[in-house]
Amino acid sequence: MNMLRWIDDWNSIIRNVIFQDEELKSLMMVPEDTDIISFIDNYFIRAGYTNTLLENEKVRIVYADVPAADSTTPNVTKNVLSFDIYVNNNVIHNVGADRLRMRTHLIADRLLTLLTKDRYVQETGYRFFNPKPYDGGSKTIGYARFTLLLNYMKVY
Repeated sequence: MNMLRWIDDWNSIIRNVIFQDEELKSLMMVPEDTDIISFIDNYFIRAGYTNTLLENEKVRIVYADVPAADSTTPNVTKNVLSFDIYVNNNVIHNVGADRLRMRTHLIADRLLTLLTKDRYVQETGYRFFNPKPYDGGSKTIGYARFTLLLNYMKVY
């Protein structure tokens, strides 16, 4: 089973693509002195790994890897990576000249660009496709939520 290879590859994407992108971190309002561990603990969190209420950060992305279905090819599964983007209502309309553009949408668009601009992200074997962005309800008072789903295939 190549599960650990896929985890290592995803960590490489976080380390070398997502965390290195200054535009994304600016949209997420991540302080400049934030190290990668603080980034994944407070701003870019794998679902199920936080029990802290969203109070201090203006922006937080919670993501999850969701198995979707087996494919018709042996040892290949179809998967979905789900990104829930939470933005404090006080900062949702203060990016750029067009105040109608919402920070949630700009973050989703930047993630989509980072993960789909090349056929494969870096040389990891991850290939994202078929994006599905949509508005979602937020049970976190004072925050808007926007979701981006990206399909990808895994080979074991």
